[in-house]
Amino acid sequence: MKYLIWRASVKRLIEKHSDSDSAEGWESLADWKEYFIMGFTPLRAILNVKNIASENVE
Repeated sequence: MKYLIWRASVKRLIEKHSDSDSAEGWESLADWKEYFIMGFTPLRAILNVKNIASENVE
């Protein structure tokens, strides 16, 4: 499940920047790629925040 979320987020990120010719857009894409390579830290952090928030609601 987490892999599917990751794959969808990467696909959206690439689509978002593929139309952009600006260097800034590609730099942020490269930053995200580095994060994903380092163990999907941003995705993990986002999922952890969502899990904590949903636990607090219940």
